[in-house]
Amino acid sequence: MPPIIHSDKEAARVRAVYDRRASGLPKNIYSYFNDGNLFLLQQRERKVLKLLERYALTPLTEKSILEVGCGNGFWLREFVKWGARPVDLAGIDLLSERVAVARNLCPPEVALSCANAAQLPFEDGSFDIVMQSTLFTLITDQQVRQRAASEMLRVVKQDGVIIWYDYFVNPRIDANPVGSICFLSK
Repeated sequence: MPPIIHSDKEAARVRAVYDRRASGLPKNIYSYFNDGNLFLLQQRERKVLKLLERYALTPLTEKSILEVGCGNGFWLREFVKWGARPVDLAGIDLLSERVAVARNLCPPEVALSCANAAQLPFEDGSFDIVMQSTLFTLITDQQVRQRAASEMLRVVKQDGVIIWYDYFVNPRIDANPVGSICFLSK
């Protein structure tokens, strides 16, 4: 595969998407004090916990976990809340300002870096769990989507899983309009 070059143009496009969303959405839309948002968060949490249990991935204390497109580190903090050790967690995001926010919110032992999902800076089979949440909704280029998905498969262990949550780009047919969570295994 040809190398993916971290493009300032792509980073600017992604930044513009976040800026448009921030200016067009109500200020409390992602607040825990917004009952609708809280309900959706709790619904996703219940589903992820049930799936982790079903796939015998509990306890999380010895699991290595990567979040691709970690943003402010929400899911990384959830894994800590569920028992994962911060030292076993890693997150990447394309935008350095989002990584900076995650660094302020996550425990200091969580490894956070600015990186491209289409060229992950990790060895093959490094993680028990790889997660992405709405990353593929944001990626507009089909080749970049394919590369990012391939990279996620490359870095997950042979017996590991990928947790996939997205609104529009879902690897299963029964996705509903508000998104679905599914586990993919090799």
